[in-house]
Parts: sequence; structure tokens; C-alpha cells
Amino acid sequence: MCDRVITVNAGMQSLLDLTKGKSIKLASDCKIRISDSGVLEVQRGDSSTTFYPAHAWQRIQFVDPYALAASIMAKQLEESECLAPNQINEKLTKGKECQNQ
Repeated sequence: MCDRVITVNAGMQSLLDLTKGKSIKLASDCKIRISDSGVLEVQRGDSSTTFYPAHAWQRIQFVDPYALAASIMAKQLEESECLAPNQINEKLTKGKECQNQ
């Protein structure tokens, strides 16, 4: 058996989409185990929850809020100032340097 294990990073947000149109926000310190048959198990500390049958869930979404914010800022700069991608990176880097001082 070759289960896949995903450890959710502390800064990430994750959502589990179920087949009946509902979503569950998962804890940031959980482990997700997916068996070869598609059964999903979410572990947190000493407790766990299993989603079966395998078609009871559709997907898991991971969102890194910091990467999302940087992407939105880059898109806004691109649209407002008509900058090339390398100019956007320079501008974002300069802004980051100013914040660190």
C-alpha cells in the first residue's frame, strides 16, 4: 500500500471540497492521508476523521495567503502602471526592502 501523506504548513489555508457541494476548512496543523483506493483521512494530534467511500470528496484546495497577496499586488501594478514582469519584481523587492529598514 502506497498512501500519499500531505502535511499542511502553518501559514497555509486548506479546504476540503465534498461531493455534495459543501466545503470544510481544515486545521493548519493537520496531516492528510489519501489511500490508493481514494479514502481520505485527516489527522490532527491524536484524533482523525475518515471520509469514505472514496467518491465522498472531490478535491483539496491549498491557499498560501502570502503568495496570493503578492500575486494580487503584482497584478495591480501591472494593470495600473503597464510594467513588464521584471519591473514588477524590482518594484515589489524595493518595497520589501523599505519595510525591513
